[in-house]
Amino acid sequence: MQTQQRALGFTLIELLVVIAIIGILIALLLPAVQSAREAARRIACNNNLKQIGIAMHQYHDTNGCLPPANLGPVYQFSPLARVFPFLEQAALFSAINFDLGLRAGGNAPVRPENLTATQTEVAVFLCPSDGNNRIILDPQYRPANYVASAGSGVPDDGNFLAPLADGVSFVSSLVSFANIQDGLSNTAMVSESLVGEGRDTAAGTRGDVKRQYLHLGSEQPPANRPSIENCGVGASFPWRGNRNYGWAVGRLDAALYNHFLLPNDRQPDCYHTHVRGWKAARSDHPGGVNLLFCDGHVGFLKDTVNPMTWRALATRRGGEVISADAF
Repeated sequence: MQTQQRALGFTLIELLVVIAIIGILIALLLPAVQSAREAARRIACNNNLKQIGIAMHQYHDTNGCLPPANLGPVYQFSPLARVFPFLEQAALFSAINFDLGLRAGGNAPVRPENLTATQTEVAVFLCPSDGNNRIILDPQYRPANYVASAGSGVPDDGNFLAPLADGVSFVSSLVSFANIQDGLSNTAMVSESLVGEGRDTAAGTRGDVKRQYLHLGSEQPPANRPSIENCGVGASFPWRGNRNYGWAVGRLDAALYNHFLLPNDRQPDCYHTHVRGWKAARSDHPGGVNLLFCDGHVGFLKDTVNPMTWRALATRRGGEVISADAF
């Protein structure tokens, strides 16, 4: 008798079951893969900050102070621009003419002698979690994700001119470790900030709090100075999308920040051209930002950190008592 052989293969039901199982496995594995990738990016960001911290310490050993936002005219070089010799970037440092100045003043173009340097992308200044940080927001500059702490943002509505600023790097600052009376391990030096996407939004329209800031204009305060009313999401000021456009520039919309707003605050950054404003530490890491302290260690500060603790971490001699359990 001839036996009938069964055809090899899946039935339609079996095939659908296999597809469903594969779909479930992918749904379970994809978040894990994304989480692992973000963990790796956060570690790389942490390492970038540690390198910057070592460079800041070596700068201090050489010059007796931490790098200022600038010396002389208001809108000049940032702290990041001053530490290149200690980041194995001697050639880039040599390409900068500090004596000549970044630009003639105000919003004048970069001096031609400094363009080669300011148009150079610096990998250690870029956090791998920020997908926008290679967007060129101004052809004269290249962006950065790391910004130096000008202080708590409380004195005179975030004024970052000496002697009003209470942080470690601000206009005409010459802060030494001996001046940091709150302790190096309790004082912020550098944190993260997201790069804008180059898009501006009209006044009265809600902008992107993460990527834009409210621009209060260039007229003399107090009518348009930073305030809770002027800096609300529905405020009557335009939104600018050029956050962190250049590592070379020592001002709030570029390579400085302060601690008035919480990390990744839902309130927008609010900046006045007349050297005052509030700019938050912001990142694409879930739940918080990396923060470099003056002793060189890096911590992860959550978005839910106590506001008083967050501001206290920015002051160099506020006399606050900060508990490790507070953040």
